[in-house]
Amino acid sequence: LAGEWPVLVAVCSEGTTNDRISDLLLQPVDWSVLLPLAEEHGVIGHLARRIREIPSGAPEEIQKELQEHSRAQILAALAMTAELLRLLDDLQNNLIEVLAIKGPVLSLRAYGDSGMRQYGDLDLLLRSADIESATRLMVKAGYEPQVTLSAIRNRKIPGEYLFRKISTRILAELHTELSLRYFPKTLPIDEYFLRQSKVAIDGRVVPAMAAEDEFVHICVHGTKHLWERLLWIADVAA
Repeated sequence: LAGEWPVLVAVCSEGTTNDRISDLLLQPVDWSVLLPLAEEHGVIGHLARRIREIPSGAPEEIQKELQEHSRAQILAALAMTAELLRLLDDLQNNLIEVLAIKGPVLSLRAYGDSGMRQYGDLDLLLRSADIESATRLMVKAGYEPQVTLSAIRNRKIPGEYLFRKISTRILAELHTELSLRYFPKTLPIDEYFLRQSKVAIDGRVVPAMAAEDEFVHICVHGTKHLWERLLWIADVAA
């Protein structure tokens, strides 16, 4: 990865100029290694964006492949965003206070583009007291819960409440101040709701963590996973 890794790190760094990336691409680069590596680390969007800005930086067939990757990622992000808005409507209409975290909100906040980040599920934060009611709503919306209502009533608290939509296979995770056990102390969830901010996505206002709170959240999340994906480092930097 002597040639590929420096390119990948450079395209994820806002401080790296296109001239510097062009210089790196003049060195031997194995695109059959670089593209899967970017996909593995969740930064195919970062690579595609920089290559669009440097048309001579990649062979024509690689540019086409990156365009296809970007198109697929954008379509997936649109579907996920639409589902996020539906879930927020369901929860809020039933008087459940909720904050969207990571996903399209972080993508827009960090990169100015809700389709830039690569992510595989939707994350929502709510109070532990609301998790049973929220689970009922998720089931009604066509989701299959990994944690059953009986388990919730018996106060079994998982690391996250995972749901899979039966029709589309979209994944959603509900988090509470009790399920996020890897944080160094119990989350001050009432403060999160008091400090919440609003993020405009596709003409809709989405309730989100304050930027400072989400910054801490993504730092703890990256540490939990030993920073094994470059995307998480890029998110913090952005």
